[in-house]
Amino acid sequence: VHTHDTAGGSIASMLAAAEAGADVVDGAIDAMSGLTSQPSLGALIGALKGGELDTGYDLNQLEPLNNYWERARRLYLPFESGQLSGSSDVYMHEIPGGQYT
Repeated sequence: VHTHDTAGGSIASMLAAAEAGADVVDGAIDAMSGLTSQPSLGALIGALKGGELDTGYDLNQLEPLNNYWERARRLYLPFESGQLSGSSDVYMHEIPGGQYT
């Protein structure tokens, strides 16, 4: 299942999809997640930890990857849209796929 996290509610959608039997749900490394990207992989892993759908991933092992992508993302800051948090605009305007262009 693939989605974008523009409105900030996609983690709940991915958890519901997993609980409903989806084989795979899409997430992005935390530093690159949210907004027009996918929901946070760390949040998904953390929410599923200890349950029937535990991924087996250790959040501590993702930290070096997340740190790398945090540094890399700073290089692209001049090209960011300026949107810093989720937006309910997607609900008011029915943006296809939740995309901002």
